[in-house]
Amino acid sequence: MALLSILLERLVVLLGRAKIWPKQLACWLTLIYAILFGLTWAADGVFVNRWYILIANGALTLAALAGMLVKKPFTADFAKERAPEQMWGHPKFLQINMIITAAWVLAFAIVTASNAVVAAECTVDQVNSSCPAPKAINIIFSYILPFGSLIAAALFTQWFSERARARARAAMAAAGDAGLSTYNEYQVAEGPVAPKAEPV
Repeated sequence: MALLSILLERLVVLLGRAKIWPKQLACWLTLIYAILFGLTWAADGVFVNRWYILIANGALTLAALAGMLVKKPFTADFAKERAPEQMWGHPKFLQINMIITAAWVLAFAIVTASNAVVAAECTVDQVNSSCPAPKAINIIFSYILPFGSLIAAALFTQWFSERARARARAAMAAAGDAGLSTYNEYQVAEGPVAPKAEPV
């Protein structure tokens, strides 16, 4: 599926509907699933069934964190689809995406920790039957925490982007038509979400 996503993204680029290809996230997922596919052949089936979800999400967390450490937040790829190209190197653009990516890294880490709890509850006999954990643990750590953290990250992304745009608009209004640098900041703040037309 990750490889298919990369190919579809390339098609969108060729059609002139996208600027960035391939995106970091799709590349990471392709690599992670390629490794997991190899493990299904090389490793013991019990091991793979018990730990593959934990390995996948743990690797995704580390990859996203590594991107932040080298100042290449993965959310910037998506923001660049909406922000003007001349704004990509603006410090404000990087700052916004570092903060948003940090929220996603935290969400991925919570998902990974939840996977670890579920995997630790499995017994050898349970592994070959989809590794069912006790009901309460399964509900909390397989559904509530993972999905809740991802939804929270998505909501934070929307809220923080709106907040950045609102601040930029306020600064732009205070500066007036002569505030070209402020207008540039406004355009950068539009990056993580779809921009809206504003008079300049």
